[in-house]
Amino acid sequence: MELNLEMTAQYFCYSVHHQQRQSTISVAAPPSPIPPPA
Repeated sequence: MELNLEMTAQYFCYSVHHQQRQSTISVAAPPSPIPPPA
């Protein structure tokens, strides 16, 4: 379960980071080390 949680967290962070790169507004706000739950 720990491995699954880690993979989910990495995938979520990657998705958020990918969306932030496509958004110019995100440049003003630094990425959070712990993303809030959807």
